[in-house]
Amino acid sequence: MGTSVSSKGPGGGIPMVPPWVSDPNGAPDPADAATNPTPVVLAPRARFGGARRAMGDFARSGNPERMRRGLSRYTSRGLGGSAVAAQRMAGAAARSGALFGALRGEGGTSEVLAALLDTNTLAGRPAREIVDAIVDVVCPGNGTQDMESSQRAVNDALSDLLDLNPDVDLTALSVDDIDFVLERHLAYEVDNRLRLDIGQAVVRNATTPAAGMERLNEIRDYIVETVAFSFRNRRAQGTTLSATDAAAVSASALRDAYAVFEEYTG
Repeated sequence: MGTSVSSKGPGGGIPMVPPWVSDPNGAPDPADAATNPTPVVLAPRARFGGARRAMGDFARSGNPERMRRGLSRYTSRGLGGSAVAAQRMAGAAARSGALFGALRGEGGTSEVLAALLDTNTLAGRPAREIVDAIVDVVCPGNGTQDMESSQRAVNDALSDLLDLNPDVDLTALSVDDIDFVLERHLAYEVDNRLRLDIGQAVVRNATTPAAGMERLNEIRDYIVETVAFSFRNRRAQGTTLSATDAAAVSASALRDAYAVFEEYTG
């Protein structure tokens, strides 16, 4: 499933972090906003100008250093730095926690999803039907562009797992399988957001539409590897995901990834 790149992306003068991002359903929490007010940081004018120019250079040349420069400028100025960028993606981290809960509930994946969807069982159903059910549970549609993007991210992450192992039982995934799905989901959330913000610059400056899609896929591959690096570091430390920390670990992985993007100085 692709993500549209027809959007011109958000402009300046609006909050870097919209008030609804902490809620995975896209709805603000008035009580929390009243008791924990946070300063509103407005985006500067032409916030994505530098990132678009660098990505345009990448689209024409294919030079990976231009791509990394574009990601650095996208993070530092376009999103307000790695910490603010991760905060802007707090909904993605929350959805990652919800995804973990759906895939590894105490009663087993099949029982958890069956209960949430008010069905007797999902065992034996086609994989595509189970993927759609998981997407509906984790990302209930609300008509917003952000939620549609997140639905694609969950769908693509699960589809990647099926591509690697067509016989995998989605109702009884291993810890490693779930780790892989969460890792890909986060990477695709980041990539989909970038495509909405500055993807047009890549497509417009590529020599052909096919070349533009190739460049976008190269960016996605780099984002996937960067997020995967954060997950590998966590696994190397011997820590495993649990229902209580999946969202927090995902938020940490997002901060790490955006920090890598921002720190590039080439």
